Amino acid sequence: MNANKPTSISGRGKWATALSAIALSLLAWTASAKDEVPTTGTTSGYPVAGTTNPDGSQVLISREVGVSTHAGRYTGLSEVKVDAPATGVFDPKTRSVAIHLTGSGRDTAANGDTLDWTSEGVVIVPLDASFMPLPPPYAFHSTWEVVGGTGRFAGMTGKRTREGFSYADGTTSRIDTGIVSTVGSNTKK
Repeated sequence: MNANKPTSISGRGKWATALSAIALSLLAWTASAKDEVPTTGTTSGYPVAGTTNPDGSQVLISREVGVSTHAGRYTGLSEVKVDAPATGVFDPKTRSVAIHLTGSGRDTAANGDTLDWTSEGVVIVPLDASFMPLPPPYAFHSTWEVVGGTGRFAGMTGKRTREGFSYADGTTSRIDTGIVSTVGSNTKK
């Protein structure tokens, strides 16, 4: 190899840079994979306000209490919009209507740290032989995503599914399962 040739030094530098970039990307990938952990939780919701709009859609505001593997015991406030029943999708096999819903909320851990989330899903309303809604409870299914947070939840990411029931008095109960980034994994040190 000719040490006086500038291309040999620059070629060596390019290889070192490329290998360093590959090594760093593998380390980042390994770290991010181990920073995600499974999460589960149970939540009960209690209505505090509700509105039925002229189009038949509803907006429900609920206080929530729960416990989860990433937050411990927490309280929350959620707002869920359920589309008008007329916009629902009828399933002849189950004789039910799936009605679209969206939600958002803030959960507060015992130490005051907050976690903001959004959700989207459906509520399933079973129908009788006359195609009238049967009385509650109604099952619902939605996906949930972290959109912000404070304290140990700052920078957290996560997604999970929610399966639950909505009862005649407006209360709800649900079980959540999914994956979140570990508490504090996205904080700068």
